[in-house]
Amino acid sequence: MRMDKLVLVLATFALAAGLYVSNIQIGVTLGQELGLTAKYVDGQLPITSPDSTIWGEVEAKEVELGPQLTAAPWIHPKPSIRSLRVRVIHNGTWVSFLLEWNDATKDDKMLTDTFRDSAAVMLALQPGAGQCMGTPTAEVVIAHWKADWQRDVNEVFTDISELYPNFWSDWYPFAVGDPPYTLPNLMNLSTAKEYFAGWYVGNPLSTPLKLTPVETLVAHGWGTLTTYAFQSFIGRGIHDGAKWSVVISRPISPGQADPPWGDGGPVEVVSAV
Repeated sequence: MRMDKLVLVLATFALAAGLYVSNIQIGVTLGQELGLTAKYVDGQLPITSPDSTIWGEVEAKEVELGPQLTAAPWIHPKPSIRSLRVRVIHNGTWVSFLLEWNDATKDDKMLTDTFRDSAAVMLALQPGAGQCMGTPTAEVVIAHWKADWQRDVNEVFTDISELYPNFWSDWYPFAVGDPPYTLPNLMNLSTAKEYFAGWYVGNPLSTPLKLTPVETLVAHGWGTLTTYAFQSFIGRGIHDGAKWSVVISRPISPGQADPPWGDGGPVEVVSAV
């Protein structure tokens, strides 16, 4: 059955220090709120194609971004990314967000002294979750696209030896070849995973074999953000030298624990870069 309308209540915020501080609440909420109706598209959606010609047929909402003031650096409250263009489409089965912002610098490596580029869409699991990572009684689910994960998917897992070519690597008895070791060689033996603590315990940031650059997370208030048991979002990002174009998609009804889309009613959405 065709669902003609998917109504979203959209607010956007700039991120200076990662997804964990997606907005602020200091008497007033900085950001912009507007209504956004997903356009119905008959047929297959470009769920991982930000460069599809379909997007040119969809009206974009240009939204001014507000800064975050809860984590350093907050000395300059004006965000470096001042606005975000948002498009949304659906076909009754899937919904896709296209987020675009001007950024001439492509930051797709996770280093200790810089932030990589990223974008996120936050959806309310229950009404009244608000825009601040949800509440103890109203959870939110967050789709977080990461430029470094996109690099891993496009090329190969970016290991320490590539980020810091002059680092010293100790000898590993299970590794194939000689140092400096590369991760594919370290994975040749089943016992190798036991020596990578983050990967071994299932930390998604440490997992070298990524199927999508989008992580699905859940939160019920500040400080509660964690990876979600239901990894239902997928996507892809492209940098053309002047801007990022990122598509984030998921089934409208992937499971009972996800947002109850499908009746055409409004869904609270927050996006960030």
